Amino acid sequence: MTEQERLQALETRVSELESQVAQLLQTLGHAPSRPSPADTPPPANVHSERRSPEEKIALFMDYFAGRTDVYAVARNTAEKKAWYPASNGYYDRRNPDLKPLTPKVIEGHLRRDNRFHVGLYPLCTDDSCRLLVCDFDDDDFKQAARAYADECKNHGLDPLIEVSRSGNGAHVWVFFDEPIPASLARSVGIGLLAKASPDSYFSSFDRFFPSQDTLPAKGRGFGNLIALPLAGHHRSEGTTVFVDSEFQAFPDQFDALARTKKSTLSELKRIYAALQPDPETSLPQAPTRAELKRLKTSGKVQVTHDSHVHVNLSGVDATTRTALRHQGAIANPQFYINRPSVSPRSALHGSSYVLTRRTRSSRSTAARSMTSSKS
Repeated sequence: MTEQERLQALETRVSELESQVAQLLQTLGHAPSRPSPADTPPPANVHSERRSPEEKIALFMDYFAGRTDVYAVARNTAEKKAWYPASNGYYDRRNPDLKPLTPKVIEGHLRRDNRFHVGLYPLCTDDSCRLLVCDFDDDDFKQAARAYADECKNHGLDPLIEVSRSGNGAHVWVFFDEPIPASLARSVGIGLLAKASPDSYFSSFDRFFPSQDTLPAKGRGFGNLIALPLAGHHRSEGTTVFVDSEFQAFPDQFDALARTKKSTLSELKRIYAALQPDPETSLPQAPTRAELKRLKTSGKVQVTHDSHVHVNLSGVDATTRTALRHQGAIANPQFYINRPSVSPRSALHGSSYVLTRRTRSSRSTAARSMTSSKS
């Protein structure tokens, strides 16, 4: 019997003993304790040193799932690192010859001797996603990421914190075991962020990925990209790595990933319902793609950019107004300040669950991040 076969036999025996203990506890009238995902020790055979390169790549692609027909690559310019869809030859938006995301691409991303960095487009063509990322940059990013991750854990999610490429920011990843409507995932994320920062939004909070509920009509664009973690050369510098709550890197990065529990659609719906106390105060629902496709619009819309994006709504149809209102809505932290100290009904008085940044009926104002595409 090989060492691997002995290891598998021991693991099978451990599972049998755990099952027998659970049955005995039930017989004695005791419910077996259920450890949280973070407390559950990893199986002995998940350590990276026992994984082949192919197994590491498969594990990575299983968790970091998004569009596979396109991916982004980083290119260093004179000013900063810029991202472009990977293509054969020069990228032409009108006639793109896109490269698919393959295991070979991920292998290049993970290699420590390679400066190749891959970006994932998490919003799929059916407006679903397999992960949600909350991005924090600068200022209080450690405090903010820790608080948001704790709130995720309080609601049964199993977040994984990554130190971003700059080393001065963090991504908090939550993974799903099935495609989740992006609008649902983002609404849950907004609600959890509001509960994690009830006094005011963390100054380091940047955005969620996916950054949109739906893809642009007629296939124009791929949505916002997110830079993938464990980029080989950055990992050697101590960034793009997974860390614990004290921001200490896990000794085994692939082990930390494999231990992370994925969430289900039913769990997301449960959390969403818990965060939505009353239909009158819920986040405005975005129009469906079918509704948007039925639109017959013409003319122009006046948009002004400064520190915010101002949209003149004069002459804009109701469906488009709803889409803009959904895009420009954020959860109201004040709601969570009032909620613990008053009854459920009175908590709603004078304190809406969401804030829509509208200065007057004919104008809508939203943060510029709703239009940005950086990761």
